[in-house]
Amino acid sequence: ARTWPAAIVGRKLVLERPHQRLLDQANCQIPANKITLLTGESGSGKSTLLKCLAKLVPYQGELTLQGRSLQKYRPRQWGRQVGLVFQHAADQFLNVTMAEELALSQAQGRHPYFTPANLTAAIDLLGLTGLADRVVYSLSGGQQKKLQLLVMLMMGQPVLLLDEPFAGLDAASAQAVRQLITACQAVQPATIIVVSHQLAGLAGWVDCHLRLSHQQLQDLAEVRS
Repeated sequence: ARTWPAAIVGRKLVLERPHQRLLDQANCQIPANKITLLTGESGSGKSTLLKCLAKLVPYQGELTLQGRSLQKYRPRQWGRQVGLVFQHAADQFLNVTMAEELALSQAQGRHPYFTPANLTAAIDLLGLTGLADRVVYSLSGGQQKKLQLLVMLMMGQPVLLLDEPFAGLDAASAQAVRQLITACQAVQPATIIVVSHQLAGLAGWVDCHLRLSHQQLQDLAEVRS
């Protein structure tokens, strides 16, 4: 499995926050166009690593995407390459109603999966039908989370970073999210990194499992829920 081409490669990568070193690794890599699960104890640095890959926090060492240094991408270029789904859905939204959020992603997004028919089906799958005129902040936490994931998937970035995408979702909603991501991957694969404390249902869904522990990313053979 480790013969997969790497999308993201880190060399002599050091990640710190004040008074704490989170990652210190000679070599690490994320496989291209696969779903990678990232786990670890609370406070180990998983969310910080996602923010590092989104160029929101600094790092030491070298990070490359498809062989090109992250430092060589301008912010706008990087925004077209990498999408970060925040842990708190409300932090992601710009507009007022669900319809406006979806319209913005339709106008700017590039994912070929989301034909009008498939978008309607995705809205139904996620249990969001009939909510188009609702103000986003009046939706339940679970509804906000599912809308957040939908609008980010529509953008079609080659790299998608998902920070606790199943938090606050019941088992059926989490399964619907995984089903939608799988459908998108079948049409246009992306390099997806998923940080999750909830492992139920992930064993057959993710391709790779990395655990951040003692400042190292450890490659695990399988996911045990």
